[in-house]
Amino acid sequence: MLTSLSGCSHPTERELAAEKIQQVRENPTMPDIEAVQLLAEGYFQTDSVVISPEDQTVQIVARPADLSSMVDIGQDLEDANKRAQRAVIFLALQNLNKLTRAVKDREVGDIQLTLEEAVIYQDRTDWLPTYRLSLPPEKFEEFEAIFEKIESAFGKPDKEFNRTFESGMTKLERVWDLELDAFDQTQYKRGIR
Repeated sequence: MLTSLSGCSHPTERELAAEKIQQVRENPTMPDIEAVQLLAEGYFQTDSVVISPEDQTVQIVARPADLSSMVDIGQDLEDANKRAQRAVIFLALQNLNKLTRAVKDREVGDIQLTLEEAVIYQDRTDWLPTYRLSLPPEKFEEFEAIFEKIESAFGKPDKEFNRTFESGMTKLERVWDLELDAFDQTQYKRGIR
């Protein structure tokens, strides 16, 4: 006898992430390490979160969705790549901003965030780190203030957004420890990577 699968629906990645965040909101007495773990997994939609029991350092490895569909058709390729890279970084910063605000009242160490990008070879996909930063708790508020300015320019004309984004990223480099920026094409030219 055949059974229909149409009635079965599995929760999406986004729904699972929202559940984790909701779980923390509904349980204010949850231990800090457990809460921070769930919030990091939720905001970055990843299971790759490790928290050091010694110093509460939070290590997150995130794999942003393919954002090539966000690029306007007809743009030259270099500009299209730059826009996709900016979108990846912007969305990661948005999630980092949500996380830092959510863990303010909890004991937490540095947040170390690594973004990975899919690289496809013939029949397999490898994930390579493209961006890595470390943000200490004492810099959370400074990061949030700078990100707010970047976010306020979102949706404005390209030139204005680009100027605000570039200026914000320059300021952020003084706030966090940037260990890897493979999106920075000059690093490839200098042979760093």
